Amino acid sequence: YYSAFAEWVAAQGHAILLYSYRTDPDPRQSNITMADWGITDQDAALNTLIDLFPTTEIRVIGHSLGGFMTMFHDQADRITSLTAACSGPAYWARTPFPHVIGAFGFWNVIGPLACKLTGALPGRFLGTADPTPASAFAQWRKWCGNRELHKPQWGRELPQPDLTKFTGRLNLIGVSDDWMIPPNVAADLAPFYPSATPEFHTVTPAEAGTKSIGHLALFRPRAAKHWPKLL
Repeated sequence: YYSAFAEWVAAQGHAILLYSYRTDPDPRQSNITMADWGITDQDAALNTLIDLFPTTEIRVIGHSLGGFMTMFHDQADRITSLTAACSGPAYWARTPFPHVIGAFGFWNVIGPLACKLTGALPGRFLGTADPTPASAFAQWRKWCGNRELHKPQWGRELPQPDLTKFTGRLNLIGVSDDWMIPPNVAADLAPFYPSATPEFHTVTPAEAGTKSIGHLALFRPRAAKHWPKLL
């Protein structure tokens, strides 16, 4: 999914680490959570990059989940800039009409029922190849059912983040036709990084010469005209 973007970044003269989150052979039997992906796996990727380049400027480019978990990372103070694309406190009730109707059904009926019947959320609901473990969906549902995302869980089921660590540039990117994380929600990620220096940009499909981008296509080649804004 991100390979074309990663190749473009490398062509600009940057070293880049592209990683995947952990999976289990059978997602129906998995206990993986969103915190496993967003805290443990992201932290491992960041630590690996720092080990490889101990004196080099570190920039993190995160999409969706990749943008709203950096406050938990042990070496967040080594990050020079964080680009959070299509990322923010995705409270389902803030989904624009008429998509809010589908969002309500997904989080409260379809998602829980699919997990109960099959043991995991089928990938077709998210446009992915792999199912999402029920344990990950349950935590994700909890976060998206709260206007403050995962803040109520800080110091409880999630670690208490050190909000003084990341002091770099916070590059917030919203996409005008992203109804899952609309631009106003993407902008509301800034208070989660109170020590950072935030800037916010909205990009449009027309500017990229394409009909749509939405939540998933910013890193696809058809949106490549926007890629310089992500660095």
